[in-house]
Amino acid sequence: MRLLLFLLALLASPLEWADAREQPDVLVAYHLSTADEHRQQIALLNIKNHLEDLYEQGRSFSIKVVLDGGGVALLVRAQQQLRIQQQLKRLRSQGIDFLVERQSLQEADADWGGWEEALRLVEGELVESSILALVALQQQGYSYIPYPVK
Repeated sequence: MRLLLFLLALLASPLEWADAREQPDVLVAYHLSTADEHRQQIALLNIKNHLEDLYEQGRSFSIKVVLDGGGVALLVRAQQQLRIQQQLKRLRSQGIDFLVERQSLQEADADWGGWEEALRLVEGELVESSILALVALQQQGYSYIPYPVK
């Protein structure tokens, strides 16, 4: 019996090591909740610079951008401004994942319409609660970088 337990432990260890190697070096959750266009542009520029640094260093990463509240205005602007649309598509093509709070997006839709198209633009994932999504990401080891309303 002891031999069987020993062999099972040996088999489990390489699997755990493989999981550790697959884990990205850098885990970051950017939280964008401001409707201020200038602050949104600062956030996008910081994400772009962060990506360039990570590529330059050869590091693997998982970066999530969580949009809620006024942050969903970024998607509205992307529908209206080609420059922002291109920025978001470029980030998405570089592996950035967008999580968008359903309630915030639907509230924005009441004023503007077309949220499904905006979500498709970034291949975003709808989340029921941005706070719960952020807590889950932090529990998975993601660093939290907020861009709050001001």
